[in-house]
Amino acid sequence: METIDHNTPIKDSDYWQYYEAIELFLYGNWHQAENGEIWGIKNFHSVWESMCLTHLVKVTHPSLVLHLDARYLNSRTLERAESSAKVINLSNALQINGSQLIPDVIVLASVDSQIQAEKTYTVSSYTKWNDYGYQTIITGIDIEEPRVGYIGQSSDHTVEKLQELYQKDKWGRLIIDTPLPSNFYSFWEIPEQINLDLLHKMYYFNHLFYLALKKQIIDWNRFHKEILQPLGVIFGLRYNDPRGNVFTHSLLRYYCVQQIYSIDDMKGRFNNFIQQVFNQYEEFLEIIDVKYLTSEYFCERNKIEDIKRRSVRKQFVYEYLLQKTLERKNEPFNNLSIRSSFWLPSYRPGDLDLLEEGSTFMDGYIQLKNVNFMVLAESYLA
Repeated sequence: METIDHNTPIKDSDYWQYYEAIELFLYGNWHQAENGEIWGIKNFHSVWESMCLTHLVKVTHPSLVLHLDARYLNSRTLERAESSAKVINLSNALQINGSQLIPDVIVLASVDSQIQAEKTYTVSSYTKWNDYGYQTIITGIDIEEPRVGYIGQSSDHTVEKLQELYQKDKWGRLIIDTPLPSNFYSFWEIPEQINLDLLHKMYYFNHLFYLALKKQIIDWNRFHKEILQPLGVIFGLRYNDPRGNVFTHSLLRYYCVQQIYSIDDMKGRFNNFIQQVFNQYEEFLEIIDVKYLTSEYFCERNKIEDIKRRSVRKQFVYEYLLQKTLERKNEPFNNLSIRSSFWLPSYRPGDLDLLEEGSTFMDGYIQLKNVNFMVLAESYLA
């Protein structure tokens, strides 16, 4: 509004009428600020909640959205949220004294969800290897002989297919700036020590072990049944066996064809990978409450009793009920920690990050997270 006002040379009565109407809509009556009516719309808190929850559903895998308050969400958002079975069933978990409690959202902060940052990898277009007809080795991601194949691949080199999907830089290298499509898969030997950089590469290139993390598969039998078998992976084949495919003849050639390693070796490597991940990177349940208040409000000493009564006590109840439910689950979910956070509106022009850690509240027991309105609005309207 300041820009419009500054660049409008003629301001007649119609201009000021529109100006005051827009100002009232956006900023409301500042004399009523004590009553919480900061925005011009009395129920803007519902719009704010819708924006936050819509974005969260958009960027989170549906299986990890364990509970969602659907009051202010459109049918498309609800359809996505309900499009997958939940990793943890929280049905009836939030009932107490015959009443159903409705927190805004509960999500499982999985390892997968914690590393999904946008990065760019450059892959050489040089075709280096032929694995019994399946040319799959790629170079450029600082991994020893990573192999990438796709469903239905014949004698084409993987890079040739990737050229149809990604742009090249001026040196002719492919710019992998988004994760590979779901019909691509990769495999390479995982080192003894893993880190976030390695996990991100596994995420971008759909490493077979990483698919287990995405589906919350932590035991070998499920991994073999739900991931390897549907891809037609058969151990103990000869290189010319007609039952083979790109995954047996190339990606897992040393296990399936050449038999340098046995199926037990692969099982051990898989179990070691899963154990490392869960030992190094904590997964937890997060109870998110969307607030239409500022972080300064939560830091005012004279407001603390009101805040406890209206906001904090119910978080304790949520956590207590969830803890009781988790105790009845099997590993690894029965030992999950539970965290609470309040999402608060903030205005940070020029800052592209959506979330920012806010002021310390209740010694950090509840995290205050400032949500950048500008970034959120762009996501909501996209």
